[in-house]
Amino acid sequence: MKEFKDLLSSIGMDVTIMVAGLIGALVMISKRSAFSIKTTVLGIVTGMISANYLTELVMSIFNLTISAKYGIAFLLGYGGLKSVEKIMNSIHKTIKGDDVQN
Repeated sequence: MKEFKDLLSSIGMDVTIMVAGLIGALVMISKRSAFSIKTTVLGIVTGMISANYLTELVMSIFNLTISAKYGIAFLLGYGGLKSVEKIMNSIHKTIKGDDVQN
């Protein structure tokens, strides 16, 4: 088990952050019963990955303390892809002064 955790850590994955993102994604999925299996799985995976890779970034952008870490991970998991879009818009506004156009 330690080898698996070390492998995840070596590719930048924090298991506790991913669990917080997973729980957020599951809460989001439970609110919508019309999702297909593909959409459900994609939403869960996106939520976990968003939480894992964006928690530290969001904490840095908003100057948050370490005590907010798991709450931010949960919210990023809950928001999934929408969270990524909002963060990208925020970064783009900071750099260019306007929203990203899709």
